[in-house]
Amino acid sequence: MEERNVKLAIVNEFVSQFNEQGPKVTLDSICKPIHISKKTIYKYFPSKAGIYEYLLDEATRNVLEGQKAVYENPDLSTREKLTKILTIRTEWETRIDVSKIFEFETFEPAFYSKFLKAYESNWDYFLSLMDKGKRDGTVKPDVNPDIVVALLSSAMVNLYKGDALKRLGISYAEAIEKIANTVLFGILA
Repeated sequence: MEERNVKLAIVNEFVSQFNEQGPKVTLDSICKPIHISKKTIYKYFPSKAGIYEYLLDEATRNVLEGQKAVYENPDLSTREKLTKILTIRTEWETRIDVSKIFEFETFEPAFYSKFLKAYESNWDYFLSLMDKGKRDGTVKPDVNPDIVVALLSSAMVNLYKGDALKRLGISYAEAIEKIANTVLFGILA
């Protein structure tokens, strides 16, 4: 198997087992199904946390690429761009059972902290669109973009506290869409 395929096989099996076991998945448990040794895993990832870091980096890269594509799309209005930027879904979000992410707080606290911090960054395209929206009349002139970002990032982070998604009975994507619509369009009829 060529190197890229081995790395991808490791990640795919890891994700598959994460979806069943959550953060309790072990490197030992992913070796047998893909017919490799633990030593082979260490050629690609320094640890289980290294796989988590890889997934987070990939998701972050995907989000930024998606944001850039939305931002540069001349066929979308400012309003459409603001909504689409907030509701970008990465490949990993569709493949990973995000309802298990809250378990990181117990089993992988350092990664959990880093994961939550990721929601505090990468708002440049959104902030730029907020400013554009103020200029073109899409956004009310008295809206403070930094407060909007604080509301959005806090709401998104809270989806990973405890079993919020299970209690709400909705998927991560549905929750993000509801958060985006509530913050952007308000709650009043």
